[in-house]
Amino acid sequence: MWREIVLGVALVGALGSTGAAQASPSASAEVPGDRARGPAADPLTLRRDTSQGLSPGYTFVGLGITAALGGVMVWSLVDTLAASDRYHADPTAMGYQEGRRRVRRTWFLGVGAGVAASATLLIAVLGTRWGDPAEGPQLSLGPRGALVGWAGRFP
Repeated sequence: MWREIVLGVALVGALGSTGAAQASPSASAEVPGDRARGPAADPLTLRRDTSQGLSPGYTFVGLGITAALGGVMVWSLVDTLAASDRYHADPTAMGYQEGRRRVRRTWFLGVGAGVAASATLLIAVLGTRWGDPAEGPQLSLGPRGALVGWAGRFP
């Protein structure tokens, strides 16, 4: 037996209201109160066509690249800290330059890991064909708020 569930957060009052925005959990793609205003107030629901898109393999390759860059960055950080301890024990101009090179390497690896993680997240959410068209990310905009969520099924 399959059940469908839609999880999301609705921002009610965020658009076109003078009050403060209130975040509330929601179990549907409809922003509360939008139906009462009639056909002109129906929320705009954006769903990606899941018949198009990349294979989930691209997401998993991105996860692997991100994990590899993150692991190398951690190694580089440990290596940089060890070199710093050696430099403080015996400060030399060559040791200083070597330390700067190691810090630069660690920063580049960290930025690379962050870019890879961001790209993987975007590919996973916006560009991957995960399966059933009823499943996946959703965005619903109405005159009184917005809903961002993920629809899925569980046994």
